[in-house]
Amino acid sequence: MDPFQRRFLSTWQHHWGKAGIRRVLVAVSGGADSVVLLRVLASIASEVGLELAVAHFNHCLRGKASNDDQAWVSRLADTLNLPLIEGAANLETKDSATRESLEMKARRLRHGFLAQSALEWRAEAIALAHHADDQAEGFLIRLLRGAGGAGLGGMRWQAPSPADRRIPLLRPLLGESKDSLLEEARARGWEFREDASNQDPSILRNRIRRELLPLLESDYQPGIREILLRTGELLSDEADFVEDRARSWISAVRRTRFDRLHPAVQRAVIRIELWKLGQEAGFDLVEKLRTQTAPVTVAPDRTVARELNGVVRAKATPPPPPSPNRAADSSLPVHFRGKGGRIVLVDSVLEWRRLGPQKRRARRRNGEEWLNFASIGTELRVRHWRSGDRFQPLGMSQAARLQNLFVNRKVPADQRRQLWVMEALTGPPAIVWVEGFPPGERFKVPTKSGPGTAARRILALRIVR
Repeated sequence: MDPFQRRFLSTWQHHWGKAGIRRVLVAVSGGADSVVLLRVLASIASEVGLELAVAHFNHCLRGKASNDDQAWVSRLADTLNLPLIEGAANLETKDSATRESLEMKARRLRHGFLAQSALEWRAEAIALAHHADDQAEGFLIRLLRGAGGAGLGGMRWQAPSPADRRIPLLRPLLGESKDSLLEEARARGWEFREDASNQDPSILRNRIRRELLPLLESDYQPGIREILLRTGELLSDEADFVEDRARSWISAVRRTRFDRLHPAVQRAVIRIELWKLGQEAGFDLVEKLRTQTAPVTVAPDRTVARELNGVVRAKATPPPPPSPNRAADSSLPVHFRGKGGRIVLVDSVLEWRRLGPQKRRARRRNGEEWLNFASIGTELRVRHWRSGDRFQPLGMSQAARLQNLFVNRKVPADQRRQLWVMEALTGPPAIVWVEGFPPGERFKVPTKSGPGTAARRILALRIVR
């Protein structure tokens, strides 16, 4: 038994040695993390008396690659002589009437599949492959989004399944780094599948993993990952206490008035109510519902409101009638004549300027994006997001659904249709830039042209709100 497996065995015995857990369903995507989890569990199964089964859920988001992952996991299960339970769902079509983000829908369906599979196989627990780097990255993502204690608390070694609280989720790798998992896989010659989306720079988690965390480690705090893990654990304990208070209040026959609850408990009640509705519980939405009973619009045809007893209800609303005075209701052509200008949109201003050969290097203004003027021309169309829009941000190898990009960047659903989309009018329509994103790959400024050459003609755009 190598050092990694000895640590794993010690961790398992510490957390679950006395729990009497014997039948464990292992969630396996095919990536390095879940493959290492499965193989190490299989290696210690006889020693700790475990019976294992493999579960794989195909999200059908990456076409042939998703199907290849499923086939690969099936072969791995056969190699280890373990039973395999498979599930699949097309996330872009299933439950299209709901207002869940793609990420929330994927999480709900995946956990639902795992819980149902565990019940059918009579598993006593589900093992997941989350590790220490996932915990640190998740902490920073939620911090940047403005999460409170419940969000910053992160994952626990053991927690009830969100799909069925009778089934515990176990995370035996939570104390291991990603590097240690890769080292174990290489040392043992274990193959695994690579997910190309892990290199996508438009995904916030990838940029945190590849840029922010290394920067914090090298320039600010070498032990930042351990500090984030420790902080998350402290916040988790406190958040658990608050959530227990909230659930007790919700289930009580006789309740204290909602407005007399501690604000932390009020927030927890609202979050629980929103989760029941399949609605993302962002800070702004929670605070609005906590402090008022007026309906809050979360989608063009949906509102949510808190009743005096704390219950949150959703209501379908008809879309507002078109208004000739709102530029947001239709596309708006913008002409770039002269050296610069300002166009008043509904709730913001589009500022633009043209930069050509200059003696001095031009300075980029705050919030400004630079694009290749030659590839755009003298006119753009400014509009809001439409269903089916595809965009290829800087650094991506191909265009993706803009809705999926919003999900990856954690853009709240109620804000997506407020962001401005710039569409080129030269040739077939193509999205040049989306507010809050880097410019389109096809319209980037050439890197080989110097700041003082005629080849470098820049169209600088920014939205001022």
